[in-house]
Amino acid sequence: MAAGCWDVLLGHAHAESSRDQAAALAALRELDATAAPEALPLLAAAAAERPLRVLAVLGLVCLVNPALAQALLRDDVLAYAVPTDESGERTGAFAHMLSEGASHPALRQHLKSQPRIQTWLRETSPPSGSLAAACTDLARIKLAIPTDTKAIPSTLDLSDDECTDLYERLAAFVRDHTFAAPTDSAPWAWDAVAAAESDALEGLYYLSSLPALREAQSLDAPLLRKLGGLLSARTSATGQPSAHSSEAFVTVSLLANLVAYPPVLSEQERQVEALRRSATKRGPDDARLAPSSVVQRVRRVVDAGLVPPLVTLTTRASPQLYRPLADLFLSLVTEQDAAFRGRLLQLGVSRALLWLAQQSLAALSSSMDATQLLPFQALAKLTISVDPALMYGVDGAAVRAVVYLGILFLAPVSSLLQVFEAALALTNLASMSPAMATAVAHASCPHSEHKNIADSIVPLFLQHDSLMLRRALMELLCNMAQDDGVFAHWSGETERDGPATTAVPAPSDTAPLRLHTAEGRLRLLLSLCHVSDDVHELALAKAASGLLAMLSSSPVACELLVHLPTDAWGPIAALLPPPALAATDTWELELRALSILLSLCEYAAWLGSPERSAPVFRKMQAAGLVRAVGAVAAAEGRSATKAMPASARALQTQVVSLSQTILQRVPT
Repeated sequence: MAAGCWDVLLGHAHAESSRDQAAALAALRELDATAAPEALPLLAAAAAERPLRVLAVLGLVCLVNPALAQALLRDDVLAYAVPTDESGERTGAFAHMLSEGASHPALRQHLKSQPRIQTWLRETSPPSGSLAAACTDLARIKLAIPTDTKAIPSTLDLSDDECTDLYERLAAFVRDHTFAAPTDSAPWAWDAVAAAESDALEGLYYLSSLPALREAQSLDAPLLRKLGGLLSARTSATGQPSAHSSEAFVTVSLLANLVAYPPVLSEQERQVEALRRSATKRGPDDARLAPSSVVQRVRRVVDAGLVPPLVTLTTRASPQLYRPLADLFLSLVTEQDAAFRGRLLQLGVSRALLWLAQQSLAALSSSMDATQLLPFQALAKLTISVDPALMYGVDGAAVRAVVYLGILFLAPVSSLLQVFEAALALTNLASMSPAMATAVAHASCPHSEHKNIADSIVPLFLQHDSLMLRRALMELLCNMAQDDGVFAHWSGETERDGPATTAVPAPSDTAPLRLHTAEGRLRLLLSLCHVSDDVHELALAKAASGLLAMLSSSPVACELLVHLPTDAWGPIAALLPPPALAATDTWELELRALSILLSLCEYAAWLGSPERSAPVFRKMQAAGLVRAVGAVAAAEGRSATKAMPASARALQTQVVSLSQTILQRVPT
């Protein structure tokens, strides 16, 4: 089996079909280091006639079987493998082989320890711009990666000047080189042009880990435009992934690295990072990695025209490209600028995100990976800032978006930020129509402990003390209340068919809040109507009082409200009038509170006889609500009126009229 494998790889036996090639690769992967002695004479014999083929095969072995490669790349092999001609194809092939080997940490350390390789690196300097130079530059970069680094490194064992020289040479090669059309060939066939092209792009990718060169690449508009042209050229017109999808992968990964934001850390993670930084005496991060600098790089990438080819590539990409594309698009939509997000929408980003989300949904497994949520999060960011009717149209895309965002909202692996952004996006979608509100309420995630979004609101509200998240949850609930099921659940209509014909016992002021009952949920909403000058607490009070105003249109909800403890009404009384706030905020809160009280008056009228309606008005009197309404009605000439904007003045007119209507209905 081993001999047959080497015969195919070294060209002694012809592999006519892709099946033969796959079989040879599979056999190569199965070999262990003990197979090296058998292969050594075969490689030595082939090197005399096919030196480029042998170097290409050794590079392939480095990629698919590092342990075997380490056993093969000994001094006797390096004796005939190391080229003597600086500008020839053998130089490029040898450098390319070193780059393949340097992809694996243990093998990288082995190669760095070989004297022949170190001597060759010091003495070799191919002509700038040549194919061999591009391959050699990548070998220098990858062999300079610290051995303990498995991912893209943040440092290289090279001086700043050396890194700058490498960048300038590789960037010039990419800008000036005419990239060849993709060709199909066996993975062990040597193609000097294809190797140099891919190595130049990969070299720029690794150099983009350095803040200074990341910034330099983003400022190089001709380079960015060339990368965009490569993406277009590497996208097959037939809709299938390009034969050079590896080049597309490196290009997309490079762009994703240019626009990558620093990770969002929790408070605990920030404290740990501060301790680690102090212990290692490490200074602050480079300012070029800060979000403000990332925003500028994002704008440059978009201005260079890279978004359209990225969108086209997305719908034709191989699965290996999904992750870097998701990373890239997430960074593009992160800036909280509605106008910029609208521009991205015009460039087709939503189409790309829906495609990536569809692929991610299909790949969800029992062990959900947080990286699978990246397309959903990017979609959420865009949905927050853009009119969903414009973004999704009328072809059912909005309903598909609800599915994706519902998973982001409910997934156990979602971060607090992702849950928050999903809540904002779902709120926007639920506002489109009652049918969309129903779709949002019933959206689910197979991995969640919650049945659906509607059932998760209270548990999530209690689980997290973040005021911003609680506000987002309440605003989402307000829009979902357009759904009959959600409305009935919160109003109490699911617990009884209609108002009770007999008196409902009033709970005591000290009774615990039982949120599994409609009464408990209504008390929760009342308790959230407290107002402060905090913008998020104010918005939470608006959402809670607005939801109560909606629910109070139900006689069942009114009955439950009337029988709540008198003290539970304190927050509503405090809204009439609220503490000193901006004019619009003041009147909006008063309008919500008065709408609730008007519903109680209408409920009393619906009850009919004075004997049945009297408890309603007694409750309003005991809670100080009637007195508060009188104060509102008497404040028609409030001094702030003259300075009010027109919108606030219109609200004031509604409030005063509503307060007077309520007073007319309350018996004296």
